[in-house]
Amino acid sequence: MRKVRRLCRRHLTFTTAVAIACIQQQRLAHIDVRKQLALPHLQAYKVGMDTQTTPPPDDDGDLLAATPTLDAASCYRAVTARDTRFDGVFFTAVKTTGIYCRPVCSAKTPAASSCTFFTSAAQAENAGFRPCLRCRPELAPYALQQNLAYAVWQKICAGALNHASLDELAVEVGLSSRQLRRVLLQHFGVAPVELAQTQRLLLAKQLLTETTLPVTEIAFAAGFGSLRRFNDLFQTRYKLAPSQLRVRQRAPKADAQGITLKLAFRPPFNWPGMLDYFFSRRLHSVAVVDQSSYRRSVLLNGHSGWLAVQHDGKGNFLTLQFSTSLLPVLPLLLTRVREQFDLDANPELIRHDLHLPGRRAETVIAFARFAQAGGLQPPAGQDLASTLAQLQSLPGIGAWSANYIALRALRYPDAFPSGDLVLQKALGRILQMDDEEKRPSAKQLEKHAQRWQPWRGYAALALWHSMPLIQQAPGTEET
Repeated sequence: MRKVRRLCRRHLTFTTAVAIACIQQQRLAHIDVRKQLALPHLQAYKVGMDTQTTPPPDDDGDLLAATPTLDAASCYRAVTARDTRFDGVFFTAVKTTGIYCRPVCSAKTPAASSCTFFTSAAQAENAGFRPCLRCRPELAPYALQQNLAYAVWQKICAGALNHASLDELAVEVGLSSRQLRRVLLQHFGVAPVELAQTQRLLLAKQLLTETTLPVTEIAFAAGFGSLRRFNDLFQTRYKLAPSQLRVRQRAPKADAQGITLKLAFRPPFNWPGMLDYFFSRRLHSVAVVDQSSYRRSVLLNGHSGWLAVQHDGKGNFLTLQFSTSLLPVLPLLLTRVREQFDLDANPELIRHDLHLPGRRAETVIAFARFAQAGGLQPPAGQDLASTLAQLQSLPGIGAWSANYIALRALRYPDAFPSGDLVLQKALGRILQMDDEEKRPSAKQLEKHAQRWQPWRGYAALALWHSMPLIQQAPGTEET
């Protein structure tokens, strides 16, 4: 039983709390700004000068649906607006300087004729551009997507190629190494090795900028096998030595209590709502949650330590502090924290798509065996239907339980436990049914939720959150 609990705790990551800010505070969609930003999609992105509070167009989500195809004119308009919704969706490379930036960079906007646009930092660096020292592309949130290429890339970001070969990664995701290369080349424009090298370099650049760690420790923490290899690649890509970067940047303050890094997100981010969620679900022997921070003990690949996450409200990033004992698993740690706090979510896209103001002993044993066999680590890119079918093949696991596990533990954003009583009551309130007992059936709720695809998981959290405090906890499956 303890092993089952540990496995579940390890994989229970919260993928939906960001939607709370968009649901609770719908005024965020109508904020008065000097530049009214209307985002139908990349091909029709417009920037007007209007001080009126005008809601965005109905079709403003297509662009943010993340496609590798970019239109230069539309990207340039997004850059001039410095719109945070596109942070991490693409990068701007300036041919006259050899630098690439985030769309939100505060530097003077370059001429359109000098700009080239890339869907990933690796693609920009492979084309010979260096990261901007002002906007720091290593801080950009990832472009959350639901496809095989993104799932593989997430594994690479977590360090999959730092201690394993490409062939081993291919076996893990169920592809041949040739197929794996083709998938990543088609989506990112670079080979897997290039993706891994760029990720290591950007992490090293962040550590050089934000910590006082020795260069040798930084090289190994970022995933390099040797200091010489790190120095050579850093010099080749960035045209300066690692130590020179520290000279150019303001020296960070030494922190005797641990290492501190920034983790960016796309606003709006409901930090109080996030803490409330984790507070009500905390494990007293593992985590401590108060009004300003989340702290917990950690065990990753045999390395134990602690971490603390805070948000001071001054920027679009969280502050992660962690013990030095976790440096050997730093890429994996950063990936897990980003997943737990859903930092790669795009709240504007989700808000647009949802249109909103989850025999006992035999089941436990079967689920324990399922988890031990790797069932809570489905193949990269496996669709929701296949995962639900596997879960429901276990005795005692029905549609509600399968969807809830897929939502909470496996981070499927379209998982939706339609058999949940609280969800049914919440929808009944939205539909203004006179009698609370006359709630929609599971089938009616399932049919109504089709309009929220592929973000039904976010809709479930929003519906749960809309109910009175005494009913906020998810309901149980009807039998």
